[in-house]
Order: sequence, then structure tokens, then C-alpha cells
Amino acid sequence: MFDYISGTLQSLSLNTCVVDTGGIGWSLNVSAKTAGHLSGKKDVRVYTHLSMGSGDRPNMTLYGFSSPTEREMFLHLLDVSGIGPKVAVSILSALEPEELAMCVLAGDAKALTAAQGLGMKGAQKIILELKDKIAKTTVSPIPASNAGAASAAPASDLNEAVNALIVLGYQPQVAASAVRGVVGEARDLQDLIRLALKSMGDKK
Repeated sequence: MFDYISGTLQSLSLNTCVVDTGGIGWSLNVSAKTAGHLSGKKDVRVYTHLSMGSGDRPNMTLYGFSSPTEREMFLHLLDVSGIGPKVAVSILSALEPEELAMCVLAGDAKALTAAQGLGMKGAQKIILELKDKIAKTTVSPIPASNAGAASAAPASDLNEAVNALIVLGYQPQVAASAVRGVVGEARDLQDLIRLALKSMGDKK
């Protein structure tokens, strides 16, 4: 229904914000990370998702995100069985979307449990159900000959790194170029994604 709301930030707490648009105050549930991004700003744009809830008496809740990438990761988390909006927001309060993607691809369940309310079993389920979804993002594989002779990274790592960057909103050509540029420096998949992100900056 709503893609984003642009207006004046009227109030902000660790988990909610109110954005005024022409005299209407929109109350949104946000992650701590989004609250941090909004802090100190007057005019803001908040990307949205409307949750209808469930049960006999559905309760509509509007969630706000500092970027389309954060919203996309929120929706991915909701696809995981047993993960509801509250836990999804908690995860995004503990991890930036890029960090979450790296944890999932690297199978780092321990890092995911930094989120309040998420135990080891829940973290492992997130990895199990989201890893393929992130890794199978449509992208042309990187030929092994393009990886660079200095790299020992398997082709599967190269393609997973590119796929993760595409999920985060980067264009396929930009993502592939960034991965090729740092592959010789990376120790593992997580390091490969981190270095590629650092090299790209804001080239979305």
C-alpha cells in the first residue's frame, strides 16, 4: 500500500518514530539501527511495510525502515517459519542488513543470536531457510578465469558474494566487478563480501 513516507520527524525513540506529512502524524515501529540513522534529522524518508497481524482481531502495524535494503531483509526474515515482526525488528536492531546477509551466507549462527529474543535454534533456522534464497539470486556466474590467479576462493564463494551484494541492492555488473577486485585479499566468503562492500561505497 505505502512504499515510503516523507515528512518531518516529530518524535523518535529506540523503537518508534512519528513522521508528520501535512498535518497527519504517522507512527512507525522501527529498529534501533533505523532510529540511529534518523537521529538528528528533520526531514526524513522512511520506507514502510504494513503488517495486518493475524487472528480474529487483526491489528495493523506500520513498520519503518531507513532503506529499501533493510525492508527487504525484514521481509526475508518474515518468510522464515517461526520468525515474526517483533523478532525480525530485533535482529535488524542488532545487525545492519549487510551484516545480516554476511552472517547468513557464512553460516554464523552465533552472531545472529546477538539479537534479543533469538536463540541458537532460531538462528540456525534463519540460515537454513534464507541461505539458498540469497545465494540463488539471479546472476551470471563469474568465470573461474576472472577470479585472479592469486585467489584460492572457490567459484561458489565468488558467486555467493555477488548474489549477496545484489540482494543488498547493487547492480550485478557493479557487484561482480567489486568481488573480482578484492578476491585476492579475502580470507573467506564473509571477508570477501565485507571487502567488496567497502570498495563500492554508495555505488548502487
